[in-house]
Amino acid sequence: MKRVVILHGWTGHSQKNWFPWLKAKLEKNGYVAYVPDLPNSYFPKLKPWLRTLRETIGIPDKNLILIGHSLGAVTVLRYLETLPQDKKIKAAILVAGFLSSDVKIDSKELVAFLTPPWSWPKIRRSSNQFFVINSDNDPYIPVSEARLLAQNLHQKLILQKNQGHFNVKYNPKYKRFPFLLKLFAQIENKHQ
Repeated sequence: MKRVVILHGWTGHSQKNWFPWLKAKLEKNGYVAYVPDLPNSYFPKLKPWLRTLRETIGIPDKNLILIGHSLGAVTVLRYLETLPQDKKIKAAILVAGFLSSDVKIDSKELVAFLTPPWSWPKIRRSSNQFFVINSDNDPYIPVSEARLLAQNLHQKLILQKNQGHFNVKYNPKYKRFPFLLKLFAQIENKHQ
């Protein structure tokens, strides 16, 4: 069974931005898709977010794809750090992801998500593919932060022009995100 879990970011929820649109498109293409509402998204805490993600996923497997937007991308990375060595997912798609406090957000909520040192070997081992997608004019995430994330994952950064934070607040077109469907075609072609 092909499964996808889409994680919103800070102040987000399952019905915001492109999440419902992508869920519906993926379900039409034979995926079982989930967009959980992560608890207390205005004052996020890592442990409850990871607990919700684990409950949503159940047992991870080679047919699972995780998509995280902003702080959801950070949550995906923290989840991958915790996977046992014998567990691996198909792909992780990180949209507007980051990994340090160099982001343009001043909040104590980020500390628990970003303070523990990253275990990059564990993260890289836990997914067959990674996609790092950022914008050159994100109001929160500097391009240098996106490059550092891609570098640590040993991936090429997919840097898109003038897309803001890939959300409707900065660009109303982000009720949809067709580029992600192209990535799914690429993921599926690699595994045939």
